[in-house]
Formats: sequence, C-alpha cells, structure tokens
Amino acid sequence: MISAMISKHVYAEFKPRIDSFLKENAVDVRFEHPVDSAEAVTSDAPIDAAFLTLDIRHSPTRLKQFVERISASPRFKWVHFPGSGVSQHKWLIPLVARGVRVSTSTGANAESVATTALTGLLMLSRRGPKWIDGQRSRQWLPWEEPESPADLAGQTALIVGMGSIGCRIGRYLKMLGMHVVGVRRSGRHVDDIADTIEHPDRLPQLLPNCDWLILACSLTDETYHLMDARAFSLMKSSAYVINISRGDVMDEPAFVEAVRSHTIAGGYLDVFAQEPLPADSPVWALPDVIVSPHIAALSLGNKWRSTEIFIHNLARFSRNEPLINEMPNELLRT
Repeated sequence: MISAMISKHVYAEFKPRIDSFLKENAVDVRFEHPVDSAEAVTSDAPIDAAFLTLDIRHSPTRLKQFVERISASPRFKWVHFPGSGVSQHKWLIPLVARGVRVSTSTGANAESVATTALTGLLMLSRRGPKWIDGQRSRQWLPWEEPESPADLAGQTALIVGMGSIGCRIGRYLKMLGMHVVGVRRSGRHVDDIADTIEHPDRLPQLLPNCDWLILACSLTDETYHLMDARAFSLMKSSAYVINISRGDVMDEPAFVEAVRSHTIAGGYLDVFAQEPLPADSPVWALPDVIVSPHIAALSLGNKWRSTEIFIHNLARFSRNEPLINEMPNELLRT
C-alpha cells in the first residue's frame, strides 16, 4: 500500500473521481491530511508520496506540517506540485539530494493563461484601452478612418516559449488567421502549430518582423532581461508586447521607456519584477498598456486538472514508471 499526503479539502471535493480512478487502476492508497492546528500531532507512520496542493501551500500551519512530515520520513520518495515552478521552495533541496522524485502540474493552467493572453491581445488589437478611457471620462470617442485598427489576419505573432501555454496561444492565433513564429531551443516537433520554429539565438533577426511579441518562456539565466532596451529598439513602432511568463524576462524600465518614446505601441503585462506592482510604478499610467495582477493562470478548473495529474502519477508511481512532468534531479540541484 502507498501512503500519500493530500489536502483534506481537495480530497473531499474530488473523492468520487479520485477513488474511481484509483480503483480502476488497482492502486491501493492510504491518504493522510495536514490540518490547521499548531497542536496537531504529526503521524510517524511511513509516508511515500505527497501532493502540495495550493491550500496547503498557502496555510503556514499546514505547510509546516507538510514539510516536516515528508522530511522526517525515511521512506518518502516523491512530491507533486500544483504548478510548474518549484525553485522557490528551498526546503526541497535536501529532499532532492537524497533522491526524492519531483513532478509538477505543468500544463494544468495552460488553457487559462492562453485565453488571458488572447484577451489582452484582442483588447489591444481593437484599441480597448481607449474604450475604457472614454467610458471612465464619459466621452464619446469614435475612431476616425486613419485611426482604424489593422486586421489581425496576416499579422505576425512571435511566441517566445513553445511549451503547453505557448502552443495553445499559437493555436488560437492561427484560428484568427495570424502568422505564428515560435521560439524554442528544442526545434520543431511533429505536432507544432506554429508556421516556423526558430532558435532563441535568432531573436534579433525575428523581432523587426513581428507585430506581436508574446513572452511565454520560463525565467532562467538565459531569459533574464531577454527583452532589454536593445531588443525593444529592434521592434516595429506599431508592435505590442504581451508578458505572461515572469516579470524579469523583461527589463521593466526599458519597456516603460520604449512605450513612452513610441519605440513600441504598448502591451499587456500580467507579471512584474516586483509584485504587487508598486502604486508609484510608471507602468500603471502608460498609454495603450493593460495591467493585470498576476492572475492569468487563475481558473476554477485548475484544481481538478492538477489533481488529475497527481492521481495519474500515483498509478505510475505504484508501478515504478516515469512520472508525468517529472523533473530531472540534475536540473533541480542547479
């Protein structure tokens, strides 16, 4: 029998689906739940696996129990995360050092992030900020013919990062008749939706031809300030930037200056170098720039999608098979 830790609330919400799947796949599991009580006695029964659900992560008491429980168990072998990022969890380092496996829910929020990016793109393409300005000031501000927005069909979108999110964004944009160029190190895949896939080294040659730059990549040493003043200077003055990756993928002051100087037209930002975005940040008041408070990934469906990956991995774990979204230990140690 596998002993696994999961949120009491998440298990209760999806119990019929979880139990049905585990029964169909002949997985024998005993579930344990952290609780919101500083006086709770932590079990010393062996534990093999754990799912760090968001409600555990956001509860200091339950998170403390969770980390102490899995760290103290010599039999513990695998932890699953509700999102794609794990680097912020420093308590994971000693567990990885002793060989604990790590998997993530990468892709569970791809639909919500992609539709949010699409929302920002459509708003900007139809001059949405001007609608809102007119509504707030109670002014009737119709466009004159020279100010009419260009058709999206035929425009070029450059998507940096063609993972699950980037690919979904590309699929939406192809439906709108746009030309999609993807940027990814691994080259073209058989099922790629993009018209072409380019290496990141080609970015300086690609930026002058794009109408929309969509940042959907991970934050790494290579992507830190990928978009700096020089990169912005290569873009069309009519081009927009959409950032739903991480704030530090873009040099924020350089973006502010690029918009102010009309080097680029504007953008939609969901992530920032400092969060919450300070009230005195110049980003708030930039023309033709839409700001959202790092909520692109939020959706009611994410909880089940991440839980579904976890229970599928429970079945794989029980058979000692590779896990979905399993992270290489070499990568986690860096």
